[in-house]
Amino acid sequence: MRIVRAVILLIAVAIGAAFASMNFGSTTVDVLFTTIDAPLVLFIGGAFAIGLLIGLLASSMRILRLREQLRRSRHQGEALSPAASKPPAPKLR
Repeated sequence: MRIVRAVILLIAVAIGAAFASMNFGSTTVDVLFTTIDAPLVLFIGGAFAIGLLIGLLASSMRILRLREQLRRSRHQGEALSPAASKPPAPKLR
C-alpha cells in the first residue's frame, strides 16, 4: 500500500511540476488596497495552499469532535457495565 501511495504522490508532483512550468506568464491581481504582479503559477499555488489549509482545519475539527464522542461513548459503556472496568482475576494453578 505504501508503494501505491508513493507512486500516486510522485505522479501528482510530476503533474504539478509540468503545470507550473507551463504557467509562468505574469499576471496582475488586485488584493484589497494593493495590486500584485507575479507569475500565474504563484497565484495558483497560493490558492491551492490556502484551500489545503482550510480543508485540513475543517477535517481536524471534525476528527476532534468524533474522538470526543467516542470517548464519551466508551465512558458511558463503562458506567453501564461495572464488571468491565474491574481487572481480571488471577489464574489459579
